Amino acid sequence: MANEARPEVEGPITRRTVTVADGTALAKGTLMVFEGGTRTAVAHASVTQRFAGITVREKEASDGYVEVPVQTGGVAEIEAAGQIHAGDWVVLSATANQVRRININGALSYQELNALVGVALQNAAAAADKIDVSLGRPF
Repeated sequence: MANEARPEVEGPITRRTVTVADGTALAKGTLMVFEGGTRTAVAHASVTQRFAGITVREKEASDGYVEVPVQTGGVAEIEAAGQIHAGDWVVLSATANQVRRININGALSYQELNALVGVALQNAAAAADKIDVSLGRPF
């Protein structure tokens, strides 16, 4: 993968464990999304997915492990998909391991609410800028 986030920048840090396929390789800092069964997650790949957390360690393919810890609270450094202002709510973007600000031209949709990653703590002027994000829903 590319564009991995830098987890556990600032605390307090909240983690949970999610189930993944044994054959899956994951880099530390991969944005994960819920898929299928209870607490089952895969690497983020599209805009309409449901945020599960950010991997806090690497997982090798076929290593015998089917669980991986993910950060769900605290601050992580994540790559922006475009312009973001400090204080904006950010959601999963169409590009893996990137976030974008919520749609500012209308009501918050169900899909965006499910894709919510957290609140930007810094400005991003353009795509590929790294910003600190306070993870979790701000309500």
